[in-house]
Amino acid sequence: MSAILALRLAAGDADATMLTPRQDTRCALSKPEIYRRLGVRELWTLKSDGRLIVRTLEKGEWVERTKSKLFPRLDLAWLMRFLEITPQSKAVRALRDELRTKKRRS
Repeated sequence: MSAILALRLAAGDADATMLTPRQDTRCALSKPEIYRRLGVRELWTLKSDGRLIVRTLEKGEWVERTKSKLFPRLDLAWLMRFLEITPQSKAVRALRDELRTKKRRS
């Protein structure tokens, strides 16, 4: 199973939506096509094998990238470490603590 993180910039704010394959299975359009039509500029898909696929909308087509165009300074490998932590509440605390530590260092 994979999950898709859809990112859209609206009025200067980044909107994020996490969707799983079971949501809205009645639609004949693929999820990337739906997001393209909605103006979503970047999709992050977490594959069942643990790979994170980042795609950006360029000239109406989805293009795979090694990093986010919306968050170019975000280290995706660093972020992926937190997916291995369970339960989710512990992962969120670990992420928060790491961000606070980084902020103090800069």
